[in-house]
Amino acid sequence: MEAVPKRARAGSGSAPDRLSALSDELLHLVLSFLPSRQAMQTTVLSKRWVDLWRSMPALNLSTSEFICTTATYYDQEKWGKMENFTTNLLMRDRAPRLDAFRLNTGHIHGDDWYRDVDRWFRRAMEYCPVVMEISLARAGGVRYHLPKLVSCHLKRLDISGVFLERSFAEQLHSGCPVLEDLKIFGCRGFRGFQSDTLKNLAVDCWIDAHTWTIRDPSLASVSLTLPFWATGYIDVLLDIQEFLL
Repeated sequence: MEAVPKRARAGSGSAPDRLSALSDELLHLVLSFLPSRQAMQTTVLSKRWVDLWRSMPALNLSTSEFICTTATYYDQEKWGKMENFTTNLLMRDRAPRLDAFRLNTGHIHGDDWYRDVDRWFRRAMEYCPVVMEISLARAGGVRYHLPKLVSCHLKRLDISGVFLERSFAEQLHSGCPVLEDLKIFGCRGFRGFQSDTLKNLAVDCWIDAHTWTIRDPSLASVSLTLPFWATGYIDVLLDIQEFLL
């Protein structure tokens, strides 16, 4: 009787590597669900994975990858590691454009972090991301001023802890012609929104203006959490025009 071969042991190297046999497109999709630091660590798996991270379609960056989860804030040493990693990643990435760019700074303390964030944001915008999610530290107040938004591919924008210029409404209207989803939390400075394409809007912010305007004929969903109770802001007026037409 012919002998039955023994089942290959796990980790013996005899089992086929079906994951590495997938196309670059599918492997990039797998990497897009990982934090960028973990995605880069896949280079040790095999030669097949060595350069895949260089063309990842999504970059997911968070200071939680550089410090233990029990810490309450991030010091300058940990931020230095985050800065080195992120700068190198953005310099070496070869993706023609990004499906998503996500950045979460956590509760960083210090004076220079927002300068690093500004460099990363401007670099990321060069990749014309479809989705951009920016969540910044608010220790000591909202300190980062968002640069002018110009992106012909941006469909979703999720920002937290950012100071927005008064011209933010005009920027959205002229610079983001396909924007559909906008979520803003803990931001200041802006006085409303103007867009021809925005469908979903969620705002939870302190309002600095006495008149606050939304102009968008395409809105289908609006969630507003505004401080009407605050002293000095009881006269805030929302002028929603052409809503749900």
